[in-house]
Amino acid sequence: MRGKGKIIKDSSTTDVATTASFCTGDDVLAWLCTDDARRQASRQAGRRPYIRHVQRGIDRVAILAPADIAATCQSAAALHDLIEDTDWTLDDVRAEGFPAEVVDAVDSVTKRDGEDYFDMVRRAAADPVGRWVKLADNLDNADPERAAQLQPDVRARLAHKYAAARSILADHGATDTHSTP
Repeated sequence: MRGKGKIIKDSSTTDVATTASFCTGDDVLAWLCTDDARRQASRQAGRRPYIRHVQRGIDRVAILAPADIAATCQSAAALHDLIEDTDWTLDDVRAEGFPAEVVDAVDSVTKRDGEDYFDMVRRAAADPVGRWVKLADNLDNADPERAAQLQPDVRARLAHKYAAARSILADHGATDTHSTP
């Protein structure tokens, strides 16, 4: 087991799917799954703890996304890199009891082997939850503090890439009216 299973235990030692119904939102459960799976991972730029990227995504999507889907977006944001960065699969996420809209959003923001980055962004943009998760992820990746630690040529390439991705997301209604990276 890779941290899956009885992640949350209450006094009756229920499993994750049962305990999830007692949480105020799947975001709490998603956070715990993600924290356990990626505890040792670090961001490439600056070697900041990777889990901080996840937390910033959860926090940012809560502000960006429409209120009626914000909790679902937070769950998907917590899980957004899980499939790419660990040995978890979408079936594993489903087995934990996450709703289909969370699993679908995670799928939409997961880059597949050999897939062009912008094809994934277009797929995420087409998903009503995935577009907000991808926007939050993009804005965190484009953070000026992170970018300042990169080589100038890499910084310029990524700035262009992330701006183009935000344009695709904006075409589907996902925009950041709160800040500019």
